[in-house]
Amino acid sequence: MKALHVTLLNQAGALNMARGVARLDDGQGTEPPPLLMGDRGEWKVTEADATK
Repeated sequence: MKALHVTLLNQAGALNMARGVARLDDGQGTEPPPLLMGDRGEWKVTEADATK
């Protein structure tokens, strides 16, 4: 099983980013992305089948 730690850096200045839909085509999110991100957002994703 692979695990990823995702960090998204928001470079939109003073604007926050809001999450619309949180879904993965493959794998499983162990933590959902934040609903609202200021300067950065972090979450974790795992992939159940490491052969892909």
